[in-house]
Amino acid sequence: VCISGLFSPAGEVAFRMLVAGSNRAFEMCVSSKEVGEEWIKDILVHMEDAAKRNRGRLRLNANKLNTFNYGRFRSAWWKVSRITPETFDYIADTGDVLLFKSQGTFPQLIRAASRAAAMNGRYDHVGLILKLDGGATAILEATGNEGVGLCTWSNFLANNWQKLYPELALRRVRCNRNAETLQALQEWVGDVIGKPYNISVGKLNHRGSTGGDQEDFFCS
Repeated sequence: VCISGLFSPAGEVAFRMLVAGSNRAFEMCVSSKEVGEEWIKDILVHMEDAAKRNRGRLRLNANKLNTFNYGRFRSAWWKVSRITPETFDYIADTGDVLLFKSQGTFPQLIRAASRAAAMNGRYDHVGLILKLDGGATAILEATGNEGVGLCTWSNFLANNWQKLYPELALRRVRCNRNAETLQALQEWVGDVIGKPYNISVGKLNHRGSTGGDQEDFFCS
């Protein structure tokens, strides 16, 4: 792996990592030059440690990275299709979304409606990730039983609810999480918690914002 020096695209601080045998470069944006230097230092230490621990083991030929062919991610060797619940808790941030693929006939109908609207149709339920005071991760979602509510990730795992779904997918959102934005989001969350769940054909077909004044919600 070759790591570039720090540079500043569009006012940001960033560095690039180029992997031998691949035509893919990875650009990492950081908050400051000092943070970037710490990242580069830690990555180099990690690489040296990994090289020591894997000395003598069979390794993937670097020249074949561009033709790597395994699982869902064809020729995308850098993608990780699974993360642990602990990793999810660590990397998920306010504004990210958690997508659910549920079992049963009704979720299949929702996915079919999504496919008809050219929205992939792989998932049928979604939750908004929130980081609470103290660092706890929570999911804001609308369910048929409870309406709009908040569930902490620790409670989600304690009830083994993750085992109810054949697939969960984290989608990370890159946005400006400044104090003003987070305050507005907090106020909106306070307004919608407790509102009822309601689904209709019109909602399934609707695209774009509703303006924020709706009195009921559904999950997809």
